[in-house]
Amino acid sequence: PYTTLFRSVRCLDSTVFMRWTIKGGGEDIKEEEAAFSELQDGTGLEAQGYFDGDEFIAEKVIIEVYE
Repeated sequence: PYTTLFRSVRCLDSTVFMRWTIKGGGEDIKEEEAAFSELQDGTGLEAQGYFDGDEFIAEKVIIEVYE
């Protein structure tokens, strides 16, 4: 695995937010639409998109909730 460090993530009006509720270590994943306001301590985060200089532009954000 590798780690990429960058300064900021920018979300656009077109950025899609999803919430994945993950149970049983990944045996059951429920996918639903979400909002930026659902980010909390203890949730995982995946961002898909591209770099524009030092800034990462998120096209899709997945909020992962582990149960």
